Amino acid sequence: MPEFSETRNDLVTFPATVALKIARPEDVAVPEGVTVQPDMPVAGVIDTGADICAIYAGHAAELGLQQIDKRPLSNTTGTSERPIYLVDLIFDDGKRRTMEAAGVSFGAQKLDLVLGRDFLACADFHFYGPSGRYELRFD
Repeated sequence: MPEFSETRNDLVTFPATVALKIARPEDVAVPEGVTVQPDMPVAGVIDTGADICAIYAGHAAELGLQQIDKRPLSNTTGTSERPIYLVDLIFDDGKRRTMEAAGVSFGAQKLDLVLGRDFLACADFHFYGPSGRYELRFD
């Protein structure tokens, strides 16, 4: 799988991000009348405090992602039931990883995708605070 390494001096105000594409999983049937949209380039924000990945609900709708579940999701404003979608994360080398992601409205944050601990469980993630550098590697 891919390897990412980035050095930034501003990780306190700008989080660690991974440039990737998101798409409807290839092995999920497309309902009649649904047009499959092309892969969408996004910035995935690494969030070690998030249990699961989260996707902007507008992107989920635009890509026609399949809702597979509904779960309570908590944040600083409370807990609410959120739809859970299957989404393919596509890396620069073309490799894909299918993940579950909660559909959310990020409000004023204008985020595309949050990469939570379920994503990080598949990787080695090292954050070097003093130098503002991080490394992300997959098996």
